[in-house]
Amino acid sequence: MSIDLHTESIVKLLVAMLFGLFIGIDRQLKQKPLGIRTSMVISIASCLVTLVSIHAYDKFGGAEHPTMDPMRLAAQIVSGIGFLGAGVILRRGGDAISGLTSAALIWTASGIGIAVGAGFYLEAGYAVVLLMFAVNAVPLLIKAIARRCLTSMKSPSKSLWSLTTC
Repeated sequence: MSIDLHTESIVKLLVAMLFGLFIGIDRQLKQKPLGIRTSMVISIASCLVTLVSIHAYDKFGGAEHPTMDPMRLAAQIVSGIGFLGAGVILRRGGDAISGLTSAALIWTASGIGIAVGAGFYLEAGYAVVLLMFAVNAVPLLIKAIARRCLTSMKSPSKSLWSLTTC
């Protein structure tokens, strides 16, 4: 590995840590099981394994090893991270299940680490922005729409048609 390659790897690991930090801050503020440290560790570790996979291919692959797949280790991250996700899903009482969003975010933090490790910075950044929008803004929009619909349902002068178009 050249100095430039080392520098690039360090930058990738730092970007993965930063993106993991963003996810973790969001979950920590909401006092959810997936916090800052866990998100950063998942993103950094996923990035590192992806870097190792890619650089191992560069170092050991070639004509002698035509079936070597640089993303094979990354595929194992995706399946292995499921065990962490399963650990945060809890069943409370009868039908109530909690921790699904945290489990999904564990998997997503891993995917973001893989994307950064493979050099897809922009895509990983977009994913973080969309993730924050989906987890924070969309539920607020749904609540606002539902509130408006419930208010219109209480009015006896409204027709059935107006209720279906709220």
